[in-house]
Amino acid sequence: MRIFTPILTFPLWGRDIDNEKAHHKGDFSMEPAALGATEWSELGSMLFALWMVVIFIVLFAANMLVGHNMLPSFIASRHVPESLQKARLFFYACAIICFVIAMYFLVSTVQQGDVLQHFWPDYWI
Repeated sequence: MRIFTPILTFPLWGRDIDNEKAHHKGDFSMEPAALGATEWSELGSMLFALWMVVIFIVLFAANMLVGHNMLPSFIASRHVPESLQKARLFFYACAIICFVIAMYFLVSTVQQGDVLQHFWPDYWI
């Protein structure tokens, strides 16, 4: 019985196993090195912005759920007074504001992502 063993052709620590000259796009080396204070600060800012995206998307979803699902259901079943129908606009407005803020932080996260180029050459992995 023959066991399948794949041939390794991917770059490993900045070197191509099959062809040493195949990775001459730049002189970038995947040597492990400590990150400086600037990189850690920028990574912290990027991570903060990423967490803000998560928080504001959750708030967006919660406001949409209340304004578009729960309030009409409670009004139709007469668990809350009909006058709360006007509150749906407030929840929709809050949802739109939360979504816009989340998109701002998402763009900020992508823009701050250039710090990854300092120590990791494959940005989108």
